[in-house]
Amino acid sequence: MVNPYDVEQTADAIYNAFRMASGERRYRMRRLRRNIRTQDIFWWVDSFMRAAIDKELRDFPVLEDYIPSITNSSRRPRQRRRYVPESSAAPSEAVSPPASC
Repeated sequence: MVNPYDVEQTADAIYNAFRMASGERRYRMRRLRRNIRTQDIFWWVDSFMRAAIDKELRDFPVLEDYIPSITNSSRRPRQRRRYVPESSAAPSEAVSPPASC
């Protein structure tokens, strides 16, 4: 198994495949094709559906467990941010943004 996001690991796997003996390559290709014939898209859909059907509804998490409750006391009004350049302007002075923004 190779992590496709690991460049060195992927390069090593390609190098090893390039250097592999022809008998080993044929064996691995036969095994790969056999797996693809038996584990096609229909096999995958069937396995996922069987896994879902075998579960009871109570085995799945409750939606409320994932949604945080918002109470009026926890909500604060949004404050507008003011653009203040890094110059010598005082923090209380509001300055409009440059025309390029």
